[in-house]
Amino acid sequence: AVTVAAVAPGLFVLPPYGGRYVAADVQTGTGAITPAGSQAVNAGANLFTTARAGDYLMLYGTGWGATGNPVPTTLFYGAYPARGTTTVTIGGKPAAVQFAGRVAPGLDQINITIPTLPDGDYAVNIAVNGVPGPQNVFVSVGQNVNADGPGVYNRIAKSANTAVFLGDSISVSNPNYPRDDYPAQTVLLSGGRILTIGNVAVHGDTSAQVASLVPAVIALHPAVCFVLAGTNDLGVVTPDVTTANIDEIVQQLAANHIQPVLSLLPPRNGMSAGVRAENQAISAYAASHNLPLIDFYTPLADPATGNYKTGFTSDGTHPSPAGATAMAQAAIATTQSLFMPVPSFLPSPAAPGTNFLSDPFFLMDGDGDGIADAFTVTEHGAASFSVITGDDGARWQSITSLKADAVQIAELYIMPGANTFQPGDRVALVGRAKLMIPDGSNGEGSITVNAVPVAQPLLGVFDKVAGFGDEPFYTEFTAPAGTSFLNLFITVSGANANLQVSEIGLFDLTREQPGQ
Repeated sequence: AVTVAAVAPGLFVLPPYGGRYVAADVQTGTGAITPAGSQAVNAGANLFTTARAGDYLMLYGTGWGATGNPVPTTLFYGAYPARGTTTVTIGGKPAAVQFAGRVAPGLDQINITIPTLPDGDYAVNIAVNGVPGPQNVFVSVGQNVNADGPGVYNRIAKSANTAVFLGDSISVSNPNYPRDDYPAQTVLLSGGRILTIGNVAVHGDTSAQVASLVPAVIALHPAVCFVLAGTNDLGVVTPDVTTANIDEIVQQLAANHIQPVLSLLPPRNGMSAGVRAENQAISAYAASHNLPLIDFYTPLADPATGNYKTGFTSDGTHPSPAGATAMAQAAIATTQSLFMPVPSFLPSPAAPGTNFLSDPFFLMDGDGDGIADAFTVTEHGAASFSVITGDDGARWQSITSLKADAVQIAELYIMPGANTFQPGDRVALVGRAKLMIPDGSNGEGSITVNAVPVAQPLLGVFDKVAGFGDEPFYTEFTAPAGTSFLNLFITVSGANANLQVSEIGLFDLTREQPGQ
């Protein structure tokens, strides 16, 4: 079957990151013409130039249809304007089209002027005679987008990288123990590139019950939804019922422009035949509908028995922290092309006028007690404190708990105001942390924000008995109505457990764009 159409506009894209970026040239104010692309596609070659608002951008593609003057059938020379009407928007804003037409055999070109936009990644939408071109193709605008290091806050890319995890107890995420479940591990191990804006998962849910939760996902408006359903169907319904429920989930998500990502079930001890049958059905469904599919089975299953590998489960059904790590690694590898390749969404603690924590770099210790002057000791277990400089020059607040009792420092009474937050605002907590737990010590560490007088812990960045090295953290919360002030707590417990925090910040996301 062949479809013949007057126009079928398409755009060429660059290979990296699953073809997310358009292939184009940019002519800057100096007159130089170079390939357009941010550092995300540069790969250190310095061949690309990031376009700026007002630059002249040349997009390449096919399918613009007939030209005003016939293209010669012998030697091609010159350029031939397209007969149809071409429109282009960048980030939803109209871009002035200077030329659209055939410039070589099989090659069409559009020349536009980039509209005025803040730095960011923006969708490029084209249409010829009202016929739309491809979706989810982007161009980087501005020198401060997709830089090599952290500190870039890219609102456009952030909206494209939001995710919700949908499923049963295996997908339930406890914000106080993010190393124990695969959704939180996915965010951590992606370095904050994949941002969770919701967890819609219920212990014990069957695939039918998971399907009933989809409206809660839609209400959050994520770009991507990770779907893991069917473990509680084992021995209850047949695989075709499970896939019918998954189809209902997929149809609802797709109708609301949310990308579904399906998953094979991890093992379940003693039920290997049922797991394999369901996974075969899910795999066939994903292939027939051209949907991304994460393999949670192979990394966790003992190929000889079909049960969990040793150390990868806590109870034969749920993954252990090691299993959660393996699942997160599989999720990130499978979905890399779905997410914008920004290095990090962490706002820079140094961004002027945005960070409303005092001394985010721990530079001030005027009394020499080892505690940054902005912080106060609020739990007085036996401890040692120091402010140290790391190998990269960053300053770290270090707390070592000498006994089992908890030790805590806090920055208190962060009041609503013009330079902080208002109740109802969306607030982000970011930073870097290290947690070192000696062998045999039952140590833990946490970073939390409490709202007063609501007396509600808004988040726990981590709280784990196993240590880890230098890692960024990023989490968001809504300041509850009636909040009089926020308190930030940094806590560690366990004999000789050491917690270090660096480059920490609180940012109001509702009223400002940190890092810009």
